[in-house]
Amino acid sequence: MYSAGDYGAAIEILKLIEPLAPKGSEIPENIGIMMRQSGNLTASVQYLLKAHKMAPEKANICDGLAHCYGNLGKDKECQHFGRLSLRIKDAPQTKPRNDELTVDQIDQIQKVCGKMMKAIRYDLFDTTPVELDDEAEGVRDTKPASERTNSEAAEVALPA
Repeated sequence: MYSAGDYGAAIEILKLIEPLAPKGSEIPENIGIMMRQSGNLTASVQYLLKAHKMAPEKANICDGLAHCYGNLGKDKECQHFGRLSLRIKDAPQTKPRNDELTVDQIDQIQKVCGKMMKAIRYDLFDTTPVELDDEAEGVRDTKPASERTNSEAAEVALPA
């Protein structure tokens, strides 16, 4: 739904699954991004601030906040998050992230969304998502969650 530009439907699905990953910053971050893209800057700031509190080391969240605050005419906040983003990007990456979804959380989210899902694979070096031919059900069941590596878990089913 997100890739089709249906931000409202994608936001509703993310709000449904948000309680399944209460410590993960990805869901509020994505809700904030989609709200920004749909023009709801005030709500976007709320979700991005929530994500920032969960993962203050993520520069892309600071970027989103800087853009929102800039578009809202709040120059002081815009500059604060813009500078913070640059400091994060310039700092050596030694601190491990603790906000990533676990394989079990991904499986729970997939079960909640059920048949509305299509399996999508993202490559770190190519920004184009690739829709897999198999149903999400078949892709997900090829290996039990406990046997998947983090990179295998990154091939998650996302809303169609």
